[in-house]
Amino acid sequence: MRINIIGAGPAGLLFALLIKRRFPAWRVRVFEQNPPDATFGFGVVFSLNALAFLERDVPDFHEQLVSRLESWPMQRIVHRDEQVDIDGNGFSAIGRLELNRFVQELCVSAGVEIEYHRAIQALDEVNECDLLVGADGEGHDVVGTRLHTDGSGADLIQIPAGGTMLPYARMERPQDAYFMMRGKDVQDFVLEQGTNVVNELLAAHGVDRRDVAFVVPHQANIGVLQGLAGRLEIDFSKFVVTLDRYGNTAAASVLIAFDDLLASKRVARGDLVVLVVFGGGLSWAATLIRI
Repeated sequence: MRINIIGAGPAGLLFALLIKRRFPAWRVRVFEQNPPDATFGFGVVFSLNALAFLERDVPDFHEQLVSRLESWPMQRIVHRDEQVDIDGNGFSAIGRLELNRFVQELCVSAGVEIEYHRAIQALDEVNECDLLVGADGEGHDVVGTRLHTDGSGADLIQIPAGGTMLPYARMERPQDAYFMMRGKDVQDFVLEQGTNVVNELLAAHGVDRRDVAFVVPHQANIGVLQGLAGRLEIDFSKFVVTLDRYGNTAAASVLIAFDDLLASKRVARGDLVVLVVFGGGLSWAATLIRI
């Protein structure tokens, strides 16, 4: 098994360490564009619960870490010279650079390969692996994401039975065990919120819709996709459509379509691609990626 990790911050290094310790024969490599003593941010804070999870799952790492932490057993709020102590809400902290150096040493001792001063310009540079992990924060190709939910529309897309609200044992109608969708209402929701979330995302990052190279939408049906293109005022030729080959594979349809786009070689380095998805809940989201 070969694992490549982009980003040598605390998250990337800790993942590399834990996976290497569990599977010593696997090759684990980390690529970081900055030098080993660079850091962004002053410190890392652990709640009592976070430390409890570490103690439960990786007790040896927890034991090594806690001796390096500064801890506060409570929080004190001062308002208009009045002090209010809040017990049971303690936390611990460590300087980010100190944490990075500590985990770096453990990674090297475990056999993790870390390559610094290595900026990844294209995923092709690191795709000779079985698993690729992105842990590089602002350095990655995801420009931005917007995610929304609205529980008031939960009944538009649902399987009524089988959960805690209606266990199968209390089900009175056989049809409640099956997928149900109010199609027209869902279509209206997709067209309205799909348009809104893409416009919100582009505006947040100062991107003109004319600069979007491709849109990879949830493959609902061709009418919805055409309607979304019209509302967004983005030419439908920029929409990636795989309905004719794979149909609507629900949440997987976006990743299938994105993979299809990448395999087609139609995209170039630097192209902006929008992924837009919808689901039960109701939920909807959009992600802006620079290839």
